Amino acid sequence: MYNLYLIELLADNKETSIAALQLAEKEMKNRFTPETIDRYALVLLSCGEVKKAYEYSKAYVYRRCFEPEVQLHTARIFAAAGHHQEARELLKSCRESAFELGPVKMNTVKELLASLP
Repeated sequence: MYNLYLIELLADNKETSIAALQLAEKEMKNRFTPETIDRYALVLLSCGEVKKAYEYSKAYVYRRCFEPEVQLHTARIFAAAGHHQEARELLKSCRESAFELGPVKMNTVKELLASLP
């Protein structure tokens, strides 16, 4: 839980994705919660392991955690894995939490919704 934000920052950069993966694995071992699994799956997605990211999200995060940011990450993973209907459901739920997500992440929600077939 203490490194969740750092993991997300490191995962956004290809050069630091290995460090993010190691940190996410450490967090997951310390606290196996939907939030830590979410960040682990997010790092897997950034490393190109879409199927594995989807499997973790589906098994441990989807419909278990209702935090808007976690739902946004799960939607990104589901969209990348080709599960568009589930991703659309999550993104619609995120729109209801616009205040919590803020304007930058709401732009991401809108872009993801527009990109779904």
